[in-house]
Amino acid sequence: MKRRDAASDWIAEALALRLTANEATTLVQQLYCSLKEWIQHGELTDGDTLPSSRYLARALGISRNTVLAAMDRLLAEGLLISRQGAGLYVANLPALLTRAELPPPLPVRYSSRGNKLLTLSGTLSHGHRPFAPGVPALDLFPREQWQRLLRRHYYHAEMAWMDYQTSGGLPELKASLCDYLRLSRAVRCQPEQIVITQGAQQAFELITQLLTDPGDSVWMEEPGYGGAQACFLASGLTVMPIPVDKEGLNPSLAPRECTSTSANLRDTLPPVSQWRDHASAQTAGVT
Repeated sequence: MKRRDAASDWIAEALALRLTANEATTLVQQLYCSLKEWIQHGELTDGDTLPSSRYLARALGISRNTVLAAMDRLLAEGLLISRQGAGLYVANLPALLTRAELPPPLPVRYSSRGNKLLTLSGTLSHGHRPFAPGVPALDLFPREQWQRLLRRHYYHAEMAWMDYQTSGGLPELKASLCDYLRLSRAVRCQPEQIVITQGAQQAFELITQLLTDPGDSVWMEEPGYGGAQACFLASGLTVMPIPVDKEGLNPSLAPRECTSTSANLRDTLPPVSQWRDHASAQTAGVT
């Protein structure tokens, strides 16, 4: 009994040093990761007893449900075993190789498209610098309100929402977007004309796959969005930069070699400040 109490004390004290009020990581995750790390590194070995959930909750000043949630994850992964009436014990695990003992990874042979993607991947990374394209003021995002809305709608979500969607997104969401676009952007469209994507980059990938073949030409604003250029180049397209004026891409400013070439796709999405001026365009800049 004394040995178990001593073990409980050092485990609780060590966990107390690790727990922090970190918004990015929950207390459950911190407890789980700390105990898992100690088990995998051998600080806690086969047969070691873990403190009871009541003891840990009291020693750490946290909810018992928080402790139970972390223990349940360790039980589910087989790192702990439960003995009725005796508590939780570290499971008998096979010896794990350390990182220094692991063999070096085998070299990966990428396709030509994969090499292009890797080369161009830095185009999409702007960090949190001012005026980075596609990056809003993340520090002003209403995270608490967003989480509350997510929890509310997840709780009342229909079962069909959890399944794959083959119609380009939930019909209810697309209908709401039609109303928003009509009021805020003066864009007239129908729900069946909208496709929900994970972001602009996936939208460019989808457009490229559906409307172009390798070797086709693309007219693109200069300067333009680097993410779109990376997508086009990785797909084997020829990007033709076209100068812009206050209205966006101006075909009359295109070099002669561009005007003499038929471009299958023209990336003519104007700057954000000009969307309203171009909202009446039926083709959304794609021809």
